[in-house]
Amino acid sequence: MRKIVRKVSIIILIFIVIIILSLILLCKIKEYEYKKTQVPSGLTAVDTVKQYFKYWDDGNKKGQVTLWCGSNNDPNAFDFGEYICKIKLIDYTEVPKEKFDDEPFKENFACTEIITRFTYHHIFGLGDEAFNEEYTVWKFYLVKKTANSDWTISSWGGA
Repeated sequence: MRKIVRKVSIIILIFIVIIILSLILLCKIKEYEYKKTQVPSGLTAVDTVKQYFKYWDDGNKKGQVTLWCGSNNDPNAFDFGEYICKIKLIDYTEVPKEKFDDEPFKENFACTEIITRFTYHHIFGLGDEAFNEEYTVWKFYLVKKTANSDWTISSWGGA
């Protein structure tokens, strides 16, 4: 009987080690893949927000950070916690603005606000507990620095 319990314990331990090593390998592959992320150019303001949600749902931190006013220096290209959570953009409304009065965004060529509604489902207790499982409403403020520049997200937050 002890031999059977011991063999079963060893098999379970080996199985757990294989699962952990597989998760580590997945994270390393995604990290390598996402470090090479190139955000498409010429996106509309709405498409920029849609792309942000796609990156968020995929756990692609590099893509998300690149859409934040053109920054791309986040050393962590992959977020496993966000990768296993499900984020889905439900709908959005664009509210064009003449300008934002807040510094440092006064000097931009164009501005817009996009109000989004999305769901964020936690998995295995991972993810951001601040989000409602039903839906969350966020406003995204986007700017174009010049007529030929891409839209970038200047700030966001709950609506």
